[in-house]
Amino acid sequence: MQKQNLTDNYPTGYDTDGGAAAACPPTAGSTSVHTEETSGKLGNRQTYRDFLVSGIKRDMRFAESIYWQWDIDEHSHRHNNLLSCKSYAWFMIHKETKAVKVAASACGLRWCPLCIRSRKYIITESVKSWLVKREKPKFLTFTLQHHTAPLKEQIQALYKFFRALRKTPFWKKHVKGGIWFFQVKKSKDERYWHPHIHVLIEGKYIVQKELSNLWKKITHGSYVVDIRAVKNVNKAAEYVARYAAAPCRLFGHTFDDALEIVKALHGQRICGTFGTAKGVPLRPTSFEDKDDWVQVYSWFIVCENMNNDEISKALWTAWVTNKPYEGPLPSPPPTIDEAFKKEMERPTSFDQTFFTFWS
Repeated sequence: MQKQNLTDNYPTGYDTDGGAAAACPPTAGSTSVHTEETSGKLGNRQTYRDFLVSGIKRDMRFAESIYWQWDIDEHSHRHNNLLSCKSYAWFMIHKETKAVKVAASACGLRWCPLCIRSRKYIITESVKSWLVKREKPKFLTFTLQHHTAPLKEQIQALYKFFRALRKTPFWKKHVKGGIWFFQVKKSKDERYWHPHIHVLIEGKYIVQKELSNLWKKITHGSYVVDIRAVKNVNKAAEYVARYAAAPCRLFGHTFDDALEIVKALHGQRICGTFGTAKGVPLRPTSFEDKDDWVQVYSWFIVCENMNNDEISKALWTAWVTNKPYEGPLPSPPPTIDEAFKKEMERPTSFDQTFFTFWS
C-alpha cells in the first residue's frame, strides 16, 4: 500500500484545541493511569476517550495514520496502544476532601494528542514554579543553517553542538541553570528542515554578539542566536510546555514529513533540565497521595446510570463543577469480572473499546 493512500480521506483543515482540557499528574508507560480534569458536555452514550477526543479529531486521526504506517515499516504495535489510550476510565474520590477525579489508562506515546495534553499541563506548572523564583530569566534560541541533510542527522548535530556549548567556560560563567526543549519546523518554501533548541535560563547578562560568535565557532558556520528577557512567566511556561510536550504539531505537516519527524525523534530526548533547574519535573510522575484516593465507579457505569442513580449523578456533578462529592457513600466498586460482564451485555451499537488495553 502506498503511504499516500493512508491520508486520502483525511480532512485538510485544522481543528481547534477545544473540547476537554487534560490535566494533572500520573504515571507514565503503556499501562499508566492519568487523572484528567475536564469540562464539556457529554454526548449520548459517549465514551471517555470520545469525550476527550471531541475537540482534536483531526489531530488524532492523523496521528493514528502515522502510527499505523510506522507499525508496518517496523513491525511494531504502537497503533493499537494509541487506539486504547483513555479507553478505560473510572471515577475516584479523595478520602478527606471528597474531591472527584477521573483516572484513565494512557498509552504514553510521544505523539498521542491525548497524552500531549496531559504533559502540557504538568510541564506548564513545573516551569512556572521554577520561573517565578528566578531573577531576570532569559529565553535563548539556537538554530542551524539550512541544510539538505536528513532531519535525523540535523537533530543529532544540533544536540551535539548544544552539549559542546554547555561545556564551554563562557556558558558556565554566565548560566546557572535552565530548561531546554526542541522544536522543528519546515522552511516557508518547504525545502529545508529548521530544527532549533530553545532554552530558559537564569544567570548573568549575556552579550548577544559574543554568544553568537561562540555558537558560530562550535557549529562551523551557524551564527543565529536569539536572546530575550522573560517578561511574562505564564506565557513563557505555556510556550515551553507546548513544545516540550511535542516538538511540533504533526497535523501541520504533510504525511511523509510527519512520518520523518516521528522516526527521526524516536529515542531522542526533546527536553531537559540542568544546573539550578535540575529536577524540575517535565513528565508525568506517580501519585504522591495515591493511598488517599478511592476508586469508585467506571466511566461507563456513571454515564449509563447518571439519570437514575443518585451516586452516579452526584459523582458527575462534583466532577464537572470541581466541587466536593456530596452524595451517599458508594459501595465498593464492582469487580473486574462484573464490570466486564456488564460491558459485554451492553448494546452493540455502543462503540466502546473499554477493556482493550488488557488484551
